[in-house]
Amino acid sequence: MKANDNLNNLEVIVLGINPDKGNPFEEAVIKEYWENWFKEMKIKNYQIKSADLPSNIEPIILKAISNKN
Repeated sequence: MKANDNLNNLEVIVLGINPDKGNPFEEAVIKEYWENWFKEMKIKNYQIKSADLPSNIEPIILKAISNKN
């Protein structure tokens, strides 16, 4: 269910999705749900990143921030 309409100026990064390693389709399903939700709200600029360890998230954040400057 969408939360709002016309959020085309919003930039979103979903960090740390952690699909079950035993299910080869789980990551695709999780990403599909997020992408569909963003599209319903007209969010055009988004990233969905997985990370198995919290320490792996920091480089993702730093890269996203540095690309905005």
